Amino acid sequence: MNNYYIYISTDANRRFLQPGMSNDISQIFQQINNPDANCFMSQAVLNRIVYLEQFSSEEEAMRKYQELQQFGRIVRERLIRKQNPNWLSLALPMSHFATNKKAVVYA
Repeated sequence: MNNYYIYISTDANRRFLQPGMSNDISQIFQQINNPDANCFMSQAVLNRIVYLEQFSSEEEAMRKYQELQQFGRIVRERLIRKQNPNWLSLALPMSHFATNKKAVVYA
């Protein structure tokens, strides 16, 4: 059984709110954390996922995705603030997963 995800990504200034849909949450997080993956959009670097919703069927997810695309900015902002009032990124940085990180101690 696959899960489907609807998300809204934004840039650091919250200027762009781009909805998206995927069935692989790790792929979404990799794209957000990889700056080279965002080069196709010359206007903005979408580096934060600020809204995330999970669905059990593709039909439900597609319906919600199409609904999100038709919403205006104000409605999208309300959805984000309801779930994530501080607009924190829901994607963990990839450095969080790195295990070979060296510690530096300053004396």
